[in-house]
Amino acid sequence: IPSICEYCGNKLTVTGTKVTCDNPSCKSTVCHRIARWCEVHKIYGMGESSVEKLYDVGIKDIIDLYRNPNLEKILIDVLGENGRKIYPRIISTRKTNLQKVLQGFDMEYIGETISKLLTKGLSYDYSEFKSMLVFENVMNLEGMAEISTTNILNSLMSNIKLLDELIPYLELDVPKLSSIGKLNGFNICVTGELYSMN
Repeated sequence: IPSICEYCGNKLTVTGTKVTCDNPSCKSTVCHRIARWCEVHKIYGMGESSVEKLYDVGIKDIIDLYRNPNLEKILIDVLGENGRKIYPRIISTRKTNLQKVLQGFDMEYIGETISKLLTKGLSYDYSEFKSMLVFENVMNLEGMAEISTTNILNSLMSNIKLLDELIPYLELDVPKLSSIGKLNGFNICVTGELYSMN
């Protein structure tokens, strides 16, 4: 098992069968994160080999897919005709939702199931979501235990700066609260004396 990252020289961490580089700026880590983002958002043609080529010409993280004014030219220069097709796919993913953002950010312990649980249980609005990120709130979500809550919060907090930078470039869809409410389907029995029907 290798102990040093071949891309950045950082020490590798072994967790079970998984070997990871803890350097958030490492080319391998960043390219994997961008490729994961593209997979979740169905940006076809942006596998890790394409992402690595783009990394070498300045696309250094997810945010560069949205803030780089020369992105279309870079995509075409590096990926040819395929890059021309990829550009509108990337632009269309500015409209997304917080669950997909969390899932696509390639954070440890936060896959599809946990990202759905977090957004549904806390909030789909990013500012509100951040304000709800305290141990008690996450621990109270269905199926959470103390260790998993700690791991999830640590993973989120170590990526929060990158998320803060990315969010202004996106248009997050925030679902409207249902007007039906939690009591839908229940029979209500009101007890006590009724003085008037007015």
